[in-house]
Amino acid sequence: MGQNGTSVANERTGWLIVALACVMVGMSYGSLLTVTVFLKPLEGEFGWLRGETSFAYMAGNIMAGMGGVWTGIWADRISTRSIVLIGSMVLGAAYVLLGLMQSLVEFYLVFGLVLGGLGVSAFTAPLSTSIGFWFDRNRGLAMSIMLAGQMAGGAGVPLLAGYFISLYGWRDAYLCMALVMWVALLPLCFLLRDPPGLQALKSAARANVSATQGQRDIISPWTLTLVLSVAAVGVGTCQTIPLVHLVPLVRELGYDARTAATVFGTMMGVGVVGRVVLGKVSDYIGGLRTLMLATAISAAALFPLTQTSSLPALYAIAAVFGFGFGGVLPSIPLIIRELVPAHLIGRTMGIVLFIGYMSLGAGGYMAGVLYDVTGNYVTSYAAGTGTGIFGLLVTLTLHLRVRRRRAMALLAQAA
Repeated sequence: MGQNGTSVANERTGWLIVALACVMVGMSYGSLLTVTVFLKPLEGEFGWLRGETSFAYMAGNIMAGMGGVWTGIWADRISTRSIVLIGSMVLGAAYVLLGLMQSLVEFYLVFGLVLGGLGVSAFTAPLSTSIGFWFDRNRGLAMSIMLAGQMAGGAGVPLLAGYFISLYGWRDAYLCMALVMWVALLPLCFLLRDPPGLQALKSAARANVSATQGQRDIISPWTLTLVLSVAAVGVGTCQTIPLVHLVPLVRELGYDARTAATVFGTMMGVGVVGRVVLGKVSDYIGGLRTLMLATAISAAALFPLTQTSSLPALYAIAAVFGFGFGGVLPSIPLIIRELVPAHLIGRTMGIVLFIGYMSLGAGGYMAGVLYDVTGNYVTSYAAGTGTGIFGLLVTLTLHLRVRRRRAMALLAQAA
């Protein structure tokens, strides 16, 4: 197993863990995207600007990423179940507090610090780290299925929140969402577990530095963390703009809320397909090539969303974007699992996902501010396309460096 030592994979049990993790990641990630359906009600009641409400999404992503660094570090040391259990309890509590808020500052603090920093952060990095050890042959597929939960949750959780808003108003909708989180997540936590022997494997990796020396010669963990984080800045900023602003974009073209939500749901639904398909592709071509492919697809489809008012065209372009978007996130844990020693995977995962979450938040906020300045989304989506191309070029540079170092290592072994 190269730098990651002896395998502790058990795919039969691993698929059950994937199913549990898929639901958990979906519920947590979808919670960040509920801001899309609460934008209009909150602006209507409090008179907040679009950029002000979008800032909460930025704060939530930044704090989720920052918390993910620590949960990733802890995932290298303690059980995944303990981390996720705490996160599930906090996530429900965050919805309760959101239902009671009275000011913009409270919105930022609760959505950012509590929901993002203490709730959502407890899921993606620890679960991605754990899932990577359950599998050898189908690791990319397993990662993609687990993270397909994000796409399903990104479509389903806001849709459920919107349904509650239409029935009870935004305050009671937040309270209903708290109950949903607790009832759905807490029982699943007690079914979750790590592969037997995982902690022993990590201890052996710490003690036996020579076992990881070959891969470190290819690229050091810190270099990989830095370069992959820079790529995440460009890719994440590109990816997040439709997540926050596709529904408002479609609404401003004259379509009703249900139609806009359906276009958004189409994007996320096709994203599930893209996540699984590109995840399986990654088992053949590797994480770096898959990340480049997925980024290219989504970046190419972003700006055209602003160039049509045709509903069929909006559906088609949103579907293309969603397919590419779906393949981005599963590539990152796979790259890290391929190139980082076992005892450093959680830390690396947490740092890169932190930068990714920051970029997701910044992209949503940037698009909102540019909208407030220009009165339309053309500039916002054009800027997102540019950052996507930047991320693609950084990933290409990383891929070429890794390929060159591997070739040099093979030549050295042959000599």
